[in-house]
Amino acid sequence: MRRISAGLFALVVLLMAAACSSKTTPINQMELLERAEYVGSWEEAQKNGQGAKQEAWVRERNSRKAAFPVKADQLEELYRSLFGGEFTEAREENLLLSPMSVYFTLSALAEMTEGAPQEKIIRLCGCESAEELQEQTRTIWNRIYEPAGTGICIPATSVWCDRILNYKQDAVEDLTQYDYAEVFQGQLSSPEMQKAASRWVSDRSNGMLKEERILGEDAALEVLSVLYYEDRWSLPFEEKNNIQDVFYGTSGEERAEYMREERMSSQYFRGNGYILVRKTMTDGYMWFALPDEEEDTGAVFRDENLISVLCSEAVFEQKAESGIVNLTMPKFDIKASVCLNDAMKAMGLNDLFTPEGNAFSRFTDQTVFLTEVSSHARLTVNEQGVKAAALTAGEFATGDPSGIIVEVVLNRPFIFAITGKTGLIYYAGTVSHINEAE
Repeated sequence: MRRISAGLFALVVLLMAAACSSKTTPINQMELLERAEYVGSWEEAQKNGQGAKQEAWVRERNSRKAAFPVKADQLEELYRSLFGGEFTEAREENLLLSPMSVYFTLSALAEMTEGAPQEKIIRLCGCESAEELQEQTRTIWNRIYEPAGTGICIPATSVWCDRILNYKQDAVEDLTQYDYAEVFQGQLSSPEMQKAASRWVSDRSNGMLKEERILGEDAALEVLSVLYYEDRWSLPFEEKNNIQDVFYGTSGEERAEYMREERMSSQYFRGNGYILVRKTMTDGYMWFALPDEEEDTGAVFRDENLISVLCSEAVFEQKAESGIVNLTMPKFDIKASVCLNDAMKAMGLNDLFTPEGNAFSRFTDQTVFLTEVSSHARLTVNEQGVKAAALTAGEFATGDPSGIIVEVVLNRPFIFAITGKTGLIYYAGTVSHINEAE
């Protein structure tokens, strides 16, 4: 397969002609697209006689990961900001959010802004300059990108620009080079562009996110960031040990199928009003926090120790207690949508939501501003492991406005988080009731 450098790109404007369908061609043909085509398990590669190719890819992957060390603690301020507000309150509904998907959206917005608005995003992402943020994003992307094997993680970002906007070439170059973004232009309100955006999200999420309308009806610009994740338990649950029992959710009692594992681990963390345990996957951990019976799920996110424990193996080892952990947890398939407008404004990013000052002047001289930033995610858990996909969408308008045995039975609302071995938080949420995602 021919490899084209991330620094090279060719502008392709979508031709919108009467009686002709819109054709969406990315501005750049990135290495991302080439590698995304080679998604499959090690077993499938062996069957198809691609073992040597897979082994070569793994060697290159290991070399790439070693060349891009990640400092997860740089994103702690962002995590704390995202997990404030709704997450700290008692909730009737499930919550699900991918901090990494939000991070990639913010990084793209930083490429499109300048001055004070850009500086706020840079600080929020734990950096001191635009150049440092660019390098950090490139590092995180290369470190977590894993399109094949038992643990899969594929980030993807795209920018959808209406044909009424005149974009600036420098900003597009930086988006493609440092954020590995695809950039499209056309009439965003047209059915063809709507279908193209929906197809882009569905393809990048491996079919987990199927939204009929992705682009806002009156949007002049849209930034989409998807994170697809799939991993297996290091030690799968045995289905023969499953039991049927009650989950005491916020909407009442529900029947659920529970998976059970005895002696899952020898460590747990006792937080302020909850207990936190983790189950190992091939490339990270899934964490489960069960609030004390008199507490709600918000108590977990109100504990200032939570983020540090999730992000740092050293902190967890220091604060963890020893014991035999027996885990009983339900199989679940949940999805949730969250509006992030208030959270982003609470982070100090108000300037992005107003036409005054034209915060996105690095991308276009025309006045555009955010009208909504939203997250849409789905996560499934079963005996074998976890699959998840998340979309963060930013919609723009133009114009004006020790020997201890610990039994952890997740039979009432609980918290979960998924982290990589780097300590980066891929997903987090609350399960308030068990239901099948439609």
